[in-house]
Formats: sequence, C-alpha cells, structure tokens
Amino acid sequence: MLNFRHPGDVGQSYFQHLLFALIEAVRCIVVGILLIIHAVFPFVFDYIYSNHIRKASERISKFDRKNGDSK
Repeated sequence: MLNFRHPGDVGQSYFQHLLFALIEAVRCIVVGILLIIHAVFPFVFDYIYSNHIRKASERISKFDRKNGDSK
C-alpha cells in the first residue's frame, strides 16, 4: 500500500508525477460527469468511457515501457 520508491519506480520525478496524476484526475472527473449524462441520455457520449479507459491505459503504459516493466 505504501511505496516510497514511487514515482521513481515509474521513471518520474515527484513533480512530473504530481502533474500527471492531477491531469488524470481531472480527466476522470470530466468523464464521470459525462457518464452521468450518458446514464440519463444513453444516446449521447456512447463510447466515452471505453475510449477514456483505452487512452488512459496507453498513457500509463508509456511509463511502464520507459522502465522496462512492460506487461
């Protein structure tokens, strides 16, 4: 649960990780709001969540590859 080597173990400095995590958090909040709208009106934002998950996975996997921990 506590990993004091993180964010260094993904090849980031503290401030790089701070910025990355904050941007991802804002993206998640926006997608969450869009999903609430989608729940009421299923014909809008039909692929917003799957696209978000795919793109987030791609952004995260870049750090895994930099570190040689590609899965």
